[in-house]
Amino acid sequence: MIPSFVINLDDRIHRWEKFKNLKYKIERISAEDTRCDSILCLQKYNLSLLPSDKLTKYYFRNSKGAIGCYLSHYRFWKHIVDKKIEKAIVFEDDALTTDVSKLLDNHDLFNDLDSKSPVLIQFNKRTTQEKLPFWFNGTESYAVNLAAANSLIELTHDFSYMKGYKIEYLYDVLRTGVRKQDLENHWRSHDRNIDYETKNCIRYAADKFIGYCSHYAIPYDKRINILIKPQVGLYTNNVESDVNLNSKNWYDMSLTEILEVTQDL
Repeated sequence: MIPSFVINLDDRIHRWEKFKNLKYKIERISAEDTRCDSILCLQKYNLSLLPSDKLTKYYFRNSKGAIGCYLSHYRFWKHIVDKKIEKAIVFEDDALTTDVSKLLDNHDLFNDLDSKSPVLIQFNKRTTQEKLPFWFNGTESYAVNLAAANSLIELTHDFSYMKGYKIEYLYDVLRTGVRKQDLENHWRSHDRNIDYETKNCIRYAADKFIGYCSHYAIPYDKRINILIKPQVGLYTNNVESDVNLNSKNWYDMSLTEILEVTQDL
């Protein structure tokens, strides 16, 4: 069976139990908890926080667990590299375990990871191939080979390949009347100065960063080849998120509200 891991906060150990009770050998990764002290956690990994666009700045400012989520996945990538594990899969603890069992029983789904090039397979049901590289949505279930894990670490520490390229970070929200073009017009001067030169930074949420690592601006030997194989859903029995905003998401606001809450960012 492919080496398997579950990211789980120490105060959410009950969620780990449902994976522990499966018939498979699954290893628990203690998640980084940044809800109280994110700066100290970042320093352990020689990283700082430097969100790029206004919406990402808003996200990190209001989501105390977002840095911890990124660092927890970084810890998974680092484990793969340090132990020279050829391929592995990781789940977050809100993944639906019935789907997890079916996935782990289907060994053929992991064959693409045998490539020497960086390969990542997104197994969740929220991401579609045509939305890449910009909308890799969710990290509840994905697998990497050793080359991909190494690239994700390297690109975390040096994302300068993206200098001069546009990263899509918003979309039209029809129900609120917010248009992508309106926000881009308001933030044009800000976006012109996005810094991709500074090294050792977390710039995006973990899932969005993974998607951006498949961008054509990344050199081929480091670029992540993302394959979409929808297999795993989320456990939906009112599981409390460990990352979600403590305030409204931008896509639930009017244009005026968005501009107000981001004006100082």
